[in-house]
Amino acid sequence: MVSFNKLTDWVQTHRLFLIILLIILLGGFLRIYDLGAESIWLDEAYSITAAEHSPSSIIGGAIDTENNPPLYFIILHFWMVLFGSGELAVRFPSAIFGIISIFLIYKIGCHLFNKKIGLISGFLLSISTFHIIYSQDARPYSLFMFLTLLSFYFFIQILKANNKWYFLGYLLANILLCYTQLFGFFVILSQIVYFSMFWKKYKQKILKFAGMQVASVLAFIPLIILAIPRISQVAGGGGSSISWIPEPSFWSIGTTFLVYAGDIVLFVPLLVLFFIGLFPIRYRRIKGRLTFRFESVGDTLLLLIWFAFPIFIPFILSMIIAPLYVPRYTISALPAFFLLAARGIGYFADMKVTYILVIGIALLSLIGLQLYYALPVKEEWRETVNFIEYRAQPDDAIVICADYTQEPFDYYYEGDLERLGIGRDVTDTQKINAVVDNAMAGKERLWLVLSNQGDAITEEHLLNRFGSESVIEVNEFHEVKVYLFDLHVEPP
Repeated sequence: MVSFNKLTDWVQTHRLFLIILLIILLGGFLRIYDLGAESIWLDEAYSITAAEHSPSSIIGGAIDTENNPPLYFIILHFWMVLFGSGELAVRFPSAIFGIISIFLIYKIGCHLFNKKIGLISGFLLSISTFHIIYSQDARPYSLFMFLTLLSFYFFIQILKANNKWYFLGYLLANILLCYTQLFGFFVILSQIVYFSMFWKKYKQKILKFAGMQVASVLAFIPLIILAIPRISQVAGGGGSSISWIPEPSFWSIGTTFLVYAGDIVLFVPLLVLFFIGLFPIRYRRIKGRLTFRFESVGDTLLLLIWFAFPIFIPFILSMIIAPLYVPRYTISALPAFFLLAARGIGYFADMKVTYILVIGIALLSLIGLQLYYALPVKEEWRETVNFIEYRAQPDDAIVICADYTQEPFDYYYEGDLERLGIGRDVTDTQKINAVVDNAMAGKERLWLVLSNQGDAITEEHLLNRFGSESVIEVNEFHEVKVYLFDLHVEPP
C-alpha cells in the first residue's frame, strides 16, 4: 500500500511530464509506423540522387536542380553514408524532426499562453495527418517546420527576456531555416514585422534585434548568390522545373486549410476552433455567473502574422510574378494554425468541454489516419519495377514517360535493359515515334511506363500505332501504369 501511495504521489507530481511524454510517444509511433512501407516516389528519388553527390556539388547545384537550398541534402548525404539509402533510412531524419517539433510546439504554447494550450497544441500536431505525411517523406519539409518552430521559440524568448543566448539561438535557427527552404524568408519577415509593430515595448532590444538581422543578411550572401540566377529564370518565365505549379486561385487558400486539417471531417471543427482562437476573450463561471476577460492581443497578433505571411505572400507573388504556391510549401504556417485551434479549445474554461473537444478531434482524426496508412499515397515505383523485372526478357526495351520519372524507376531497377524517356511536354507524334523507334531497334517487345507525370497523348498514340492486339500485359499501380507491347504483331 505504501509503495502504491508513493507511485500515486509520483504520478501526480510528474503528471505534466507524463502527459507530454505520452503525446510525444504517440506522435513518434505514428511517424515511425510503416515508415519504409511505401515506395520511394519522384521527389524522394531526386533527394537521394542529390544527396549522393559530394557536399560541394550539393551546395553548387541544389537550388538550380531542386529549387531548394542545400542544408537538407547535406544532412541526408552524411546520414546515407552512415545508414544507407533504403526507404526507411532516408525517411528517418524527417521522422526525427517531426517528433521534436511536437515538443517545440508544446513549449511555444506554454510560453505564449499556458501549459493547457501547450499540451493541446502538441496533441493536435502529434495526430496531424498532414504533418505525419511530411515526417515520413525524404524531403526538406519536416526540417523546415522544425526550424520554423525553433526560430519562433527563440523569437518569443527574446520578446520576454534580454538574454544573449536567446539572440544567438535565434540567429542560428534563422540561418539554418533559410538554408533549408527559401520560404523561410517569409517566416523571418513575419517576425520583423511583429517586432516593428511593438518596437516601443521592446526598444531596449532594438539594437540587438537589428544586429541579428544584419548578421543574418551577411550569412545569406552565399545563398543569395546561388539563388539569383534561379530567381531571375523563374521571374522571366523560364522556370521549367516549377512549370507544373498551376496559377493559384482564392480556393487554393481554402485548400490549404483543408490539407492542414488532414481530412474533410476535421476541416470544419478545426476551422471553427481556429477562428475562436483569434479572439482573445475568455470566460469563467464564478458563483453561477459568466464573466469575460480579454487576454493579450499581442500573442494573438503574433500567431496571426506567423500564420498569414507564409501563405499570403507566396500567394500574392504567384499572382504577380510566377506560380509558386503549393500547400506543402506553406508548412511553416501549420504550427500557428494548431496553436490558434488549441487556443480555441482553451477558450472553454470547463475542463469537461475541453476533454470532449480533444477526444472528438482525436476520433475524427482516426478517419484520415486510417486512410493514410491503409491506402497508397506515394507512386508505386517499387511494385512497378518488380512487375517488369519478373516478366522482362533480354530482347525487351523500356520507354518511360515522362523522362524525368526515370529517377525513381532507376532507384529500384537492377536489370540491364535499355531505358529511354519521352519528355512530359512532348506532344508531337513524330518526336514520340523517334524515341520509340530508337528503343525498338532489334527488340522483340516494348515496355511503356506511364506515371501521373506522363502525357496521355503518348499512351493513346502508341495504342493506336501498335493496336490493342499487341498488348501482352497492362497493369495499373498507384499513379503508375505499365504496358507491354509485342512488336511482331501487325498493327491494324
